[in-house]
Amino acid sequence: MATPAKHWQEVYPLATAAENWQREGNSTVSTLIVADGSGKKVVEFMTEVLNAETLAELLSEDKKTVLHASMKIGDTVVMVKDGTEEVRAFPSWLHLYVEDVDKTYELAMGKGLESVVAPKDEFFGDRMGAVKDSAGNTWWIATHKFNPQCAGGKKAEHWQREGHSTVSSWIVADGALKVVEFATEVLNAHTMVYMLSEDKKTVLHATLKIGDTVVMIQDGNKEAKAFPSWLRVYVEDVDKTYELAVSKGLESVQEPKDEFYGDREGGVKDSAGNTWWFASQKFKAPCPFK
Repeated sequence: MATPAKHWQEVYPLATAAENWQREGNSTVSTLIVADGSGKKVVEFMTEVLNAETLAELLSEDKKTVLHASMKIGDTVVMVKDGTEEVRAFPSWLHLYVEDVDKTYELAMGKGLESVVAPKDEFFGDRMGAVKDSAGNTWWIATHKFNPQCAGGKKAEHWQREGHSTVSSWIVADGALKVVEFATEVLNAHTMVYMLSEDKKTVLHATLKIGDTVVMIQDGNKEAKAFPSWLRVYVEDVDKTYELAVSKGLESVQEPKDEFYGDREGGVKDSAGNTWWFASQKFKAPCPFK
């Protein structure tokens, strides 16, 4: 018979119980960027161009490799790490609201990022452009300019669309319908926008809100090939969420366990290959790690 796991209080006797399951200062959902050895350049871009605040940064002994970085942009946390033999690097898509999309785009160009789309006004009321960083991540940068006719047709009062987080993970999947179903049934996601093809089989665009964070989902196509994403989600009960996800047919990546930084964490992989790390803050570690 397996030995029962010790309670965190036995392992970390100096720690104190957390007051809330979502870590203070963190968003409900965070995109986890896995870079190809250029993690420091990604962090540099986020700091210099996107005014990101560093919440935590752990580097290798030679200071060349990002073991983990938690960066806060506006109201949202984005995590960065360099890939390893066990965790291969892959590009992500992120949607980001900024005060001035043209200024941010030009600043990114000046820092050597690759242009994907120059800023232009879109029918849904945002002015949006996109750049690609040194690790191949695509950042869709937007400023909310006006509300469409169906929503009043008035000039926007703020550059960040109401109800949206500053940063959103943008999942491009094969079989996005199942990803939306998982997010709705397991993570209690609220549907803000849901556009399907005429045959109802393809997700053209879905905007879902999980806790305080927006996640965007679409099916891949000729212009935007599907790729896996990593997301970290704070939930009230990580064990319950993990068991529910597995019962819905998701693949287990890691059973929930207590981590040294105070969170109990487990992971699953959905039908499109996206990895979702569930976490509940259990205790406050006796160190300055936030």
